[in-house]
Amino acid sequence: MLCKPLPIDEANTPSQCGAQRFRVRGADSYEELQERVLELAGRVWQLKDGLIEWLKTQPKLEMEVADTNTGCKLVGAGGGDVRTTIEEAAELCVPLLLCADLYNTYKHYDDCNRSRRHPFLNGVQFDTSTSGVCGIHYDGARKTGDITVANRNPVKFRIEIHSGNDHVNFGDAVVNIARAFKHWIPLIRSMGLLSPNDAEERAILDDLRIVDEAVATMKPFEPNDAAAEIHEVPVE
Repeated sequence: MLCKPLPIDEANTPSQCGAQRFRVRGADSYEELQERVLELAGRVWQLKDGLIEWLKTQPKLEMEVADTNTGCKLVGAGGGDVRTTIEEAAELCVPLLLCADLYNTYKHYDDCNRSRRHPFLNGVQFDTSTSGVCGIHYDGARKTGDITVANRNPVKFRIEIHSGNDHVNFGDAVVNIARAFKHWIPLIRSMGLLSPNDAEERAILDDLRIVDEAVATMKPFEPNDAAAEIHEVPVE
């Protein structure tokens, strides 16, 4: 849902000139939109806890995960030392560490900084380029608002991840979270957690393949901001 534009509803009142107006559904609370992103980041980050618990029951299992930044591979085993292996695997993926920091800071009201980038969500941007005349009301104290438009076209929105300690823009938050999830997919496959012989599990494997392929084509930056890709660098 976070990848889809916000839908349009008929407004209760027309414009002052009597023209039909439309209201952007979901644009009334900017904080709620950001919280949905943070919750998604948390779901992806906390997947590691489930992987750890399952791997504890698989002492003979060997697994392999690649560093998304350098291409090097980490090989680990199941059993008692699995927590270290999974934590090390997480450290290989900058988007995953961004998810950890965003969610844990939001959840614990503390400055969590595993990525050493102090990431934060840089507000909400709405693309009203096809909306015609827009009317915007925003309550800064409550961080709520209302957007009305002349055209009945869904409105795209964008939430970016920025660094709090340097001038780094990691781009679209949902794309980064998707990349973080993609980091777990090879590990899930190598663990044999899902069997292609089971109909339900085979369906999940098929969905993972679709996600894997989709994420490979996703870009965190707008076309004119492609040069910003240089900012997505490994943590030193």
